[in-house]
Amino acid sequence: MIQLNPQLRNQYIPPAIQQQILGHCSCIVDKIRVDYTLEEYTKKMNSLRKRSIDYQSQRRAAIDKITTQRAKARETLLNKIDPILKVYIKENSISLVADRKFILGGAPDYDITKIIVEKLNKELPSLNLKQMKPHSTGVCTNQL
Repeated sequence: MIQLNPQLRNQYIPPAIQQQILGHCSCIVDKIRVDYTLEEYTKKMNSLRKRSIDYQSQRRAAIDKITTQRAKARETLLNKIDPILKVYIKENSISLVADRKFILGGAPDYDITKIIVEKLNKELPSLNLKQMKPHSTGVCTNQL
């Protein structure tokens, strides 16, 4: 399909669309297997299986890369927040800081989230996360 349409070459194709194309290619191959010899059909099916396996491994690699980026960003964020919190706790003689999600109730006056976020934004304006697009594989380039 992509081979027949030069405008689609080197274009990013979202994973969901790639999966639909693979499914479509499988249906086409199944429908036309009666028109091919067993050897031709086997070659085309093996090629399609290989493309499907390649797609799955590229998808896994992209997910792993995003997971790694998120973990690094979280580590960077925590490394920046910790000293900010320690200084704020010391300067304001605070006895305890608790995560909001573990608090059942309390006076809004004791919530320091906004203050800490403002200080964090000054020290770490951005984590510079850029979503990487997976490499376009040119799924289903066999002419059937």
